Amino acid sequence: MKAIKWLILLIAMMTLAKCGYDGIVYGDTTPKVNPHPTKKVRIHGKFPFDENVTLKFDVTYVNANPKCDTVYRTFGFVDAIVKKTAYSEGLPATVNEDGTYEAIIYLDNYLPGFCEYKPLFMDFNFYYKFKNDGGGGTAIRFVDKKIAKHSINFNCELIKKKYEWAKKVNEPGYICELEKNQYFIDYSKMLGSMNPTTQDYIESHTLHGDFNEIPINQNDIELNFKSEGAKQ
Repeated sequence: MKAIKWLILLIAMMTLAKCGYDGIVYGDTTPKVNPHPTKKVRIHGKFPFDENVTLKFDVTYVNANPKCDTVYRTFGFVDAIVKKTAYSEGLPATVNEDGTYEAIIYLDNYLPGFCEYKPLFMDFNFYYKFKNDGGGGTAIRFVDKKIAKHSINFNCELIKKKYEWAKKVNEPGYICELEKNQYFIDYSKMLGSMNPTTQDYIESHTLHGDFNEIPINQNDIELNFKSEGAKQ
C-alpha cells in the first residue's frame, strides 16, 4: 500500500515538473540603448489635419536569439513563447503647413547584445492638443526579405462621442483603416492561421491592427494619412 502511495506521489511530482516555464538566464539580457545609432529611416507623407493634431511614432524591438525566449509549458507541451521587448516611444514628426510631415527613426536604437535585439513593428499615434488620446495603430512590420518599395496609406475618420475613450476625454480623435494592397497583412486572419507555438504568433500579440511589411534595410518610407473633409 505504501509503495502505491509513493508511486502516485512520484507521478504527481513528475507531472508538476513538466508545468511552468523555462527561463534560463544567460548573463545580462537587458536591452541597452545604442549611444551611436546609424540606421536612420525617414518616414514622410501626407498629414491633412489641423494644428491641434500632432503625430508621433513608436518602434518595438524583440530578441532574435531564441535563448532569450521564455517558454511556457503545461504537461510538457509548449503553450507560449514570450519574446523580450524594448521600445522607442514618442518619436515626434515635424508637421508642415502644406499638410505633409517628416520623422526620423533609428532601427539600431538598441544594441543587439546577446539577445540580438532587432526592430519588429512601428506604430503611429495621434495627439490631440498634445494628449495621447487621438487614436493610432500599427503601420509597419519590418522583415528581412525583398519587397518592392511602395507607399502605405491610411484612411482616417474623425470620431467624437461614439467611443468610450472619446467620451472620457470629451475630445475628438481618429480611427484609421489601412488601405489594402499586395503587401497588406490581415492581423485577424494571421492569428487564426498560426500555430500558437510559432514565433510569428507570439510577435503578433504586440499589434494594434493590420499592417504592411517593409524591408528592414529600406531607409525611406512613404506613409500617408487621408481624412474626408480635411485638406488634402
